[in-house]
Amino acid sequence: MSTQPSATALVAGFFQSFGAGDLPGLLALFADDVDFRVAGAPTVPWVGERRTRAEIEAFFKTLGAELTTEAFAVDAVFGDATNAGATGSFTQRVNSTGKAFTSDFALYVQANVGEIVKFRFFEDSFAVAEAF
Repeated sequence: MSTQPSATALVAGFFQSFGAGDLPGLLALFADDVDFRVAGAPTVPWVGERRTRAEIEAFFKTLGAELTTEAFAVDAVFGDATNAGATGSFTQRVNSTGKAFTSDFALYVQANVGEIVKFRFFEDSFAVAEAF
């Protein structure tokens, strides 16, 4: 009997892959059909909803093209087999404007059969929009 990774393990794997720039590793964490949402101003290129791995891949490629990470810290990862969250902070620089912004963040993930099926990322959307 194989054991599926918990939502908490998926969140830890997410940050490990994200920090390493491992896009295939990130995408492998998500189900084929995902309820993926990052809220924010429509002028910010990565906000909005996504449903497929291809759309999620485009999301992470957009982040990489638009931003340079200056600092990133995960303060806590918590949860259980099905629901997990994380909190932390980051400083990013928008490549096109040169403006930096700092934000606390919160992440919520729901897992099913060892894959992320729901993803919500919350950041200071006002600070992000101002940097654009």
